[in-house]
Parts: sequence; C-alpha cells; structure tokens
Amino acid sequence: MAKIVTRRLAWDPVAGADGYNLYYDKTVPGMQFDYELTPKVDVQVPATDPVSGKHVISFTDFPELVALPEDVYDLAVTAYDKAGNESDFAEVESVPLDFVPPGPVTGLEVLVG
Repeated sequence: MAKIVTRRLAWDPVAGADGYNLYYDKTVPGMQFDYELTPKVDVQVPATDPVSGKHVISFTDFPELVALPEDVYDLAVTAYDKAGNESDFAEVESVPLDFVPPGPVTGLEVLVG
C-alpha cells in the first residue's frame, strides 16, 4: 500500500460549540464562502491535541476530502450549536491537496559484480 502524506488542520476550540463544519472549494480569486452553496463536511467535535490544545483533523479521515481531485483549495471552518446557529468563517487560502501517489517503481533488479 502506498504511503500518502496527509494534510491536517487545527484550530482553537470554541466555547459552546457542539460541532464544526469544514468548507472547501477550489481556489478562485475573489471567491467568498457561502453557507448554502459551498461544499462542506461536518467534522463534529474532533480530538484535541494534548500539546497544543487545538482541535485537529486529518483530511484522510474524511472520504469527501480524499475523493477531491488534486488542486489548490481554500478552506474554512465554522462552529455550530445545537440550535443550528453557525459562526463566521475562519479561513485559510491556497492549500494544495495531493492524495495521489506516483506509480510503482518498475524494473527493479539485483546486479551482481
């Protein structure tokens, strides 16, 4: 099985949050995230890193993200509560996503002498 380097995303926990949404879209200059139109993944309440105290997700844990074609993406995270209220976007721009390894090595042989 190929080794694939994953991308991880971390953020500070939000008091009163019952979960988080990760919005993603291909980088387009001037693009604005939209609660209704931008694709998203509900990442619920991710594990907290014991050293940094931040919530951390690995992209490879979400099939929707691994299935994305290789490209450069803008990402945003929002917090939501039980009533469905959602926070403003915390954004990071121009993240290259590459989950496809190169082909296997061929022609391997042991040379004697």
